[in-house]
Amino acid sequence: MSSISVQLPKRRTAETSKFEASVTIRLPRLAYKPTRLSAQILMSWIAAIIYVTVVALVAAYDIVLTIRYANFLVQLEENPVGRWIMNLKHDTIYDVEATPNIVPFIVLKVFGTFLVLGVIIALIRWRSHMGHLVGLGVSSFQLGLAAYLTYC
Repeated sequence: MSSISVQLPKRRTAETSKFEASVTIRLPRLAYKPTRLSAQILMSWIAAIIYVTVVALVAAYDIVLTIRYANFLVQLEENPVGRWIMNLKHDTIYDVEATPNIVPFIVLKVFGTFLVLGVIIALIRWRSHMGHLVGLGVSSFQLGLAAYLTYC
């Protein structure tokens, strides 16, 4: 793994009143040089925009369906963690008569979506081949989720 060396400025010590040696910090190198625009970088960022758009749109569609069918989410939600989050104010996860509290559920969905989008962008900047594999996998899964939410 190649890295970039950054020299810290020299500083004067009180004991010797001389400059002490500088310390070197090794930072990981980015996957590409951001100062040089090429077709590969342009295609990489177009693909990243497509990944981010697909993930964000499917997450927004899921949140719209969550708000629309809030009264039926106790029966419809298949994720036990999601049911638990919606029924935190009740005694049991399977309280069918209670109306679910969807606000913390939606807040955590939005936070999780932003976290995933940030990780995808960071991976593409750090290791582009790994970032594109992760972005393609997550966006493909999201497209499958959209199909499941729409047709099942």
